[in-house]
Amino acid sequence: MEKLLTKSQYFTLCAIHAMDEETARVFASMTDDDKRELGDENAVVNVRIGELSRIPPIPFYYETAALVAARNGWLEAFHKYLSKVEQDETERVTARCVLKAIVHQNYHIANATPVENFGDEFYSEFPDGRVSPKFFASLFMPGLLRREIGRKIARDLYVTDGHNLHLYNSVANLPLLNSGLNNLECANLLDERRLRNVNLQDMRII
Repeated sequence: MEKLLTKSQYFTLCAIHAMDEETARVFASMTDDDKRELGDENAVVNVRIGELSRIPPIPFYYETAALVAARNGWLEAFHKYLSKVEQDETERVTARCVLKAIVHQNYHIANATPVENFGDEFYSEFPDGRVSPKFFASLFMPGLLRREIGRKIARDLYVTDGHNLHLYNSVANLPLLNSGLNNLECANLLDERRLRNVNLQDMRII
């Protein structure tokens, strides 16, 4: 694989898979022109360049790198940079990353990442308070998220709904979160058989 790519391309490939020994080896062999080719790739690549250049880390950069990795489904890089987030920020950043991963359909990130409480991090993905039906349906669609994870997010979403977060109806007539449902953990309240038949491509995304 390395022989088929430029040094900058191979470095990027190794960085997004958190292959630290390989990135260190390649970076040490790169000329200034090679390094300039890296340009402004993404936060995961840039943070790794900073590490190898011995630039003092800025904690916020680790959060950004974890979010970029979650959005793109780069599990190894996600775990690496999440572990470098400041301890008192870990729960918040983890919740935000898992939600971002689900929005971008990288369910393996969510399935591999326990979260204690999602709280107000829903607003990081839905800043206007509108939760898309596609996101809500993905919490219960078979084969996407582990059952306990989907229900955990739904329960936290229901609690947060008391603070003006809303789920809007789709063409599939999914129930409104603020319409009186009082126990999202119960399958009969969600009519999961109907959700299983929802074609996500046919749903109107708000």
